[in-house]
Amino acid sequence: MDGKEVKCLTCRATVDEVRIAQAKVDPKKKAEIKAGRFTADGTPSGTLIEFRKSEQYLTELFEGDEGICKLMDDYAKAKYKTDGRLTVLKMMTETGMNPLMSEVDFVQDQDLNKSLKHYCLEILDEFDEVFLDYFM
Repeated sequence: MDGKEVKCLTCRATVDEVRIAQAKVDPKKKAEIKAGRFTADGTPSGTLIEFRKSEQYLTELFEGDEGICKLMDDYAKAKYKTDGRLTVLKMMTETGMNPLMSEVDFVQDQDLNKSLKHYCLEILDEFDEVFLDYFM
């Protein structure tokens, strides 16, 4: 199994999970971005943005054992029965078992798919600025 391909698929799954997490946050919830300037009365000036697009929210989402990469425990490597194409499949969806499970054969591996979480952490570590810019 090609590690680069698995890493690419894990990156796609990570992006999907970040989008899902952002969609669950109320868009009316705001965060203030400090501009580093002060108003005439001496209070710091700032701009309100959606909390789900704030650096604070995204940084918390990307970091730690409880971050977005923990969700990779819910994924498994598989190959489509029709053409043998590799995929990283989420076992459960919002509505129950993933309906695509009947279309794939799961790939047994010695690490019990722990490499998916490792790849996720590696991707977010290496491309953290890119992810922040994109999701902000």
